This record gives sequence, structure tokens and C-alpha cells, in this order.
Amino acid sequence: MPWVKLSDDFCVDPRIVKAGNEIAGVYARMYSYSGRADGEVPSAMALAFAQGDIALLDTLRQIGLIEPRGDDWYLPGWKTARNLTAAQWAERQEKDRQRQEKKRKRDNTRESRRDTGKADG
Repeated sequence: MPWVKLSDDFCVDPRIVKAGNEIAGVYARMYSYSGRADGEVPSAMALAFAQGDIALLDTLRQIGLIEPRGDDWYLPGWKTARNLTAAQWAERQEKDRQRQEKKRKRDNTRESRRDTGKADG
């Protein structure tokens, strides 16, 4: 599962401060979800995060934190935060898996040599 980067300035962003904690919570949940879909959040999910209150989503749109994209929502701050796309995240995980597998094989070979008294080499 990808991680998203939320700026440490988020808590003092003038738009968030003015909009309030309820808006901040909806946005944070949408932002977290957006890591699954490269900055997009399905309308139904966004509405669920807003607990059915479309006015909260409209406020986020008005202050520029979300934009409509077809029937869904896009978070423009997602890309500028240099978040990985889902494909990039999957590629990173695969490389990590291969690296770990290689290390385990190397470690097992060393253990085997130690157990049989043969020197590494």
C-alpha cells in the first residue's frame, strides 16, 4: 500500500486554518485515499469521508484543495508533494522484494558454509 506525503505546513495552511478542523479531516482522509489512485478519489468515497455533507466537498473545491475530474475528485497537491504513483510504488516494492530475496540466499549460503566448516569465498 502506498504512502502519501502530507506537508508539515498542512496544519498552518491558511486555507485549512480558515476552513476548520472538519474540512481538514475530510481532506486528510481524501488525501490518504488518493495514494491508491494517483491523486484521485471516487465521488462516493469522498462523500463517505464527508459523511454525506456535499457542502464540505464544495468548500474544499472552493479553496482549491480538490478539483472535479469527471465524476470523481482530484487532489492537485498530491502530485506536487512528489508522491509515488501506484505503478512506481509497485515497482519499488518488487525491487525491495528481489533485494531481500537475494540477501536471504546470500545469508543462507554463508550459514551453510559455516555449518559445514567451509570458508566463505
